[in-house]
Amino acid sequence: MIYVGILNDFLFFFFALFAISSTCSIAIAQISLGVSFLIYLIIIIIQKKIPYIQELKWLYISIGLYVFWMLLSSVLGPTPLKSLSFVKEEWLFLIIPMGIYLFRKEKFRRYLITVFSAAIILTSIYGLIQFFTGATWFSSDNPVPAPVFGYRISGFFSYGVTFGNFISIAGSFLIIYAFIGKKALSTKHFYIFLSSGLAAVLMAVLTFSRAPLLALIVVFLFLLVLFGRRWWKGFLISLVVFAALLVIIPGVSDRFINEFDKEYSGVHQAGRVYIWNNSFKIISENPFIGVGKGNFKDAYSVYIPPDSEEIRKVTSAHNDVIDITANTGIPGGLLYLFLWGTVMVLLLKKYKQAEQNDNIEYSAILLAVLCGSLCFFVISMFHGTFVDDEVRHLLMLLWGIGFSAYQVDIKPNEQVK
Repeated sequence: MIYVGILNDFLFFFFALFAISSTCSIAIAQISLGVSFLIYLIIIIIQKKIPYIQELKWLYISIGLYVFWMLLSSVLGPTPLKSLSFVKEEWLFLIIPMGIYLFRKEKFRRYLITVFSAAIILTSIYGLIQFFTGATWFSSDNPVPAPVFGYRISGFFSYGVTFGNFISIAGSFLIIYAFIGKKALSTKHFYIFLSSGLAAVLMAVLTFSRAPLLALIVVFLFLLVLFGRRWWKGFLISLVVFAALLVIIPGVSDRFINEFDKEYSGVHQAGRVYIWNNSFKIISENPFIGVGKGNFKDAYSVYIPPDSEEIRKVTSAHNDVIDITANTGIPGGLLYLFLWGTVMVLLLKKYKQAEQNDNIEYSAILLAVLCGSLCFFVISMFHGTFVDDEVRHLLMLLWGIGFSAYQVDIKPNEQVK
C-alpha cells in the first residue's frame, strides 16, 4: 500500500536521525527513537501482523524472559515502584525489531551505516580538537588532562568513559564491515567505512580508557582464531601495530601499568576487585530477587567502612553480570547471560551460512555485528554498559542490523534490494 511506503520513508528518516544523534545527543536520540516507534506501531496496525516472530522466536523468548524477570524481581523487591521506574529503560529492546524491519532492504541499511559513519568522522574531528586544546564547547565541565600530553577526550558525551565505550564498539563494527565487505562495497563506501572505523579506534585510544582498549584487543584475537590460516598474518600484523600504538602514544600504557595494583589488589576502595568482592556479598544475602533495581548503592554502603567517602558508595558493580545479579538475583544474571548466548549463537550460525555460500555482503554484516557485540560484552565486564543509554543505543542498533540479515534465505552473491 502507498501509505505503508510513505510511512517506511518517515520511519527511516527518524531512525537514521536516532542513529546520527546517538553519537552526540541522547535527548535527540530518545525523541527520534520515540517517534520511530510510533510510526512503526502504525505500520504494524495497518499490516495487521507482527513480523518475524517465528523466525527469531528464541531471540524474542530470551528478551521476554529477561524483561519478565526484571519486572517480577522489582515487584517482589523491597522498593517496587522505585525499581519499576528503572525497568522502563528496557524499552530500548524495541530498537531491534524496528531495525530488522527497515534493514531487510540493502538500500536502507547502506544509507544508515553511511550517515552513521559520517557522524563518527565529525565526532572524531571534534575529539582531535579536544585532545590538543581541551575544548569543551558542549559541556560546562573542565577538560581532564591526559597522563603525559594533551587532554582526555569525551566527544559530545558528558563522560569520557562512556564515549570510549561507545566509540570503540562503533570502530569494531565499521572496520570489520569495510574489510570483510570490500568486494561488495563501492570504493566510496569502502573508504568511508574504513576511515570512520579507524578514526573511532584512534578516539578510543585518546580517551585513555582501559576497558575499550582491552576489548579491541580481544576482538582482534577473536578474528585471528576465526580466520585461522587464511588471514592470520594480516590480523597478527594489525594486532602488533595496535599494540605498538598503545605503547607509542604517551600515557596510554601508564594507565594499565600504574593503576593495575589499585584495581586488582582487592584493597583499594576504588578498585574493581574490591567492588566485586562486596557485590558478591550482596548476592550471597539476596540470591533470589536481589536488592531491587536502584538500590545497589544503599546495599553496597553496608559492606564498606562507615567513614568512606561518598564517591566510594558506588551505584554499580562495574560489571554488568554482577550488577544485574546483585539487583535482580541469580535468575536475573542467568537470564542476562542466556540472552547474550542466544544472540551470539544466532548471529554466528547465520554468519557461517553466509560464509559457506560465499555471500560477501551478509558475511560482512554479521561478522561486524558479532565483533561490535563482543567488544560491548568485554567492556561490560568492567563497566555498567547495559544500563548506559548511550552505549545501549548502539548495541541495540547493531543487533537490529545483524538480525535483519537473519531474515533472508542467504544464497551465493545474493543481496536484498
